[in-house]
Amino acid sequence: MTDSNRLAEFGSEVRRIRESRGMTLEDLAESSRLTVKFIEKVEKGLLDVSLSTVFTLARGLGIEPTEFVGGAPGYSADAVMAAWLVNQLPLDEQAKFLELMQSNMEDPPE
Repeated sequence: MTDSNRLAEFGSEVRRIRESRGMTLEDLAESSRLTVKFIEKVEKGLLDVSLSTVFTLARGLGIEPTEFVGGAPGYSADAVMAAWLVNQLPLDEQAKFLELMQSNMEDPPE
């Protein structure tokens, strides 16, 4: 995937989330303290935004930043990262991990 495709995909996701929340460009501009023109350019995939802008947009939309890039709505960034890390384990280790989680561990391991 090219950089321009990634920018367009990110911008489309910003627009989709904004519209799904019933927000106008003006609403998002107000809640994020960014300008309407800036947000329009982001949504059109014309700007390569910084990480701080990603967080600013997420805060303005009332979401976790991970939701822009395939995160799981309703889950914190830490939970998404933990799930990703577990997914990197071999299948037998994943099963052991899930067993451990379901055992309702109350005390940390020594």
